[in-house]
Amino acid sequence: MVNPRNAIEEIRSELFRLRADVGAVGERDALRIVDRGGGFATLKGSSRRPYFQVDDKAEVILQELRKLPDDAGPERIRSEFDTWSERGKVPS
Repeated sequence: MVNPRNAIEEIRSELFRLRADVGAVGERDALRIVDRGGGFATLKGSSRRPYFQVDDKAEVILQELRKLPDDAGPERIRSEFDTWSERGKVPS
């Protein structure tokens, strides 16, 4: 089990590894993580792109991101979480 505060930082590191952060793809395409407290987080895209938001435990988001290959990019992450949602794995 990952400490919730550490999980947020680790998610940021994963977004860097996956080349989905602002430095890699710019403001418009970047994905961000927002700490919601209590171990929960929101992974979201820019308001200038089609809606993308995943609300879940930070640890769960981190586990899913770790499954993706290096340099996957934001579109692959969006696609993976859309598929994940369709399988009913994302709590409301």
